[in-house]
Amino acid sequence: MDRKRKIGFIVFMVVFISAAVVLPLLDQKPVAKGSKQETILSDGRKIELHAVTYGTNHSVTIERKSKNPLTRLLHTMFGGRTQRYSQTERHEVLIPWLIIPPAPVSRSSPNFSSFGIVSDTGVNLTTGGRSTTSLDDGTKLVRTALRAFPRRDEFFTLTGAVDRLPFSIRIKNPVFGRKFPTWTPHNLPATNTAGDYQFVLASPQLRGNQRGGYLSAKLEIFHRDQPVDEWFQTSFDLSDPTGNRAFSLSTNETIWKTHFQMWKTFIGPWNTNHYREFLLPELPAAAGHQIIPINDLINGFRVDRLWLGGPGSYRIENGKMTKAAKLAPGAGEKWSRRSGSHGSSMDWDRHDHWLLLEMIRWPRDNQRLSVFVRDSKGQDLTVESRGWSGGSGVSTAAFLLKPPRAALLAARRDPTKSTKLKDLVTPPFTLRLGIQTNMQTEFILDITKLKRDP
Repeated sequence: MDRKRKIGFIVFMVVFISAAVVLPLLDQKPVAKGSKQETILSDGRKIELHAVTYGTNHSVTIERKSKNPLTRLLHTMFGGRTQRYSQTERHEVLIPWLIIPPAPVSRSSPNFSSFGIVSDTGVNLTTGGRSTTSLDDGTKLVRTALRAFPRRDEFFTLTGAVDRLPFSIRIKNPVFGRKFPTWTPHNLPATNTAGDYQFVLASPQLRGNQRGGYLSAKLEIFHRDQPVDEWFQTSFDLSDPTGNRAFSLSTNETIWKTHFQMWKTFIGPWNTNHYREFLLPELPAAAGHQIIPINDLINGFRVDRLWLGGPGSYRIENGKMTKAAKLAPGAGEKWSRRSGSHGSSMDWDRHDHWLLLEMIRWPRDNQRLSVFVRDSKGQDLTVESRGWSGGSGVSTAAFLLKPPRAALLAARRDPTKSTKLKDLVTPPFTLRLGIQTNMQTEFILDITKLKRDP
């Protein structure tokens, strides 16, 4: 036997003996430090509650169980038998981590429906979104971030369905026993002030059903005691003294706080450092575009340039625009974006006029980019945000320009009129680009004293 064959035979024997010793061990379950809670679906599958974490920084460790024996052998010999999964949240939340196996025959991966919460006092709540990660053995790691749950109860029940098969699993509350503050509610109508502005909450109404309650509320806004319309209320959410915060809360907590956020419209005075205005003689024709150089600070944010384009197909990649291949007939409109260490690229195929804005960084949570376009007759075009992408320190925001709502509705009622943007607006156009900080105000309410809307 020559030298090469001897070496090959030795390597083969080492691998064979290692496999004979290690592979049987891989099928043995590790000794659990604490038993994992499980629930069984009607088709026999077991759903494991792998962990429950609470706070802002979450992580769990999962044992890797590859179906491939050689992969399992390599993990055992060289490490990597466990995998860590992490999730970071801005607020303190509770995250249940579930391991869900695939269906026996019907599908390769489980089809998971939304979570729900049932408290021991009988109040049902629908939770928010969920995240899913595929594991090596075909199972799914599913979790949801709960900002609202029965924090005063020692236990509550998490519900859901996998492949339309319902399940429920009991969860021990990690914040049970904490002391919560007492809030003193406002008397209605209530008024808050911020500088020269006053915010009046007169008659909110309580709505809801067995899944929880929510409010119907609108603010009246005054500037130096005069009603104003340059601010508009965009959203509000709710919180309770136990730390829950969501758009719908359990009515078992009778004291709620409303958190209003408001943004400026085109109308009214703006701080000159917070916006720039540009005059646009015309909107670009189909498949045409123009670049508006800005290279300026707006409310502390560096804005490089603005792209304004007409209907057509484009690709913008690392700051350069090229014509993109037209989508196939019937494929519809397309807007996709990708980002990475080498910058960002966007494919664009629209029937609308559009705006793309390049910034060095994106505004903070309490700030936003506001784009207004007004024609010479004072009509405000409809500006729809289409998201943003980032890469190499540059963020790109996309917007669509559509006809003014009133003009579009009028044109739709008359079949002889065009509904195209260029036929419903009159140049020149004023484009106001602003980066504004929202105004916020809060009211504490006793929901037992509110009128209930059936």
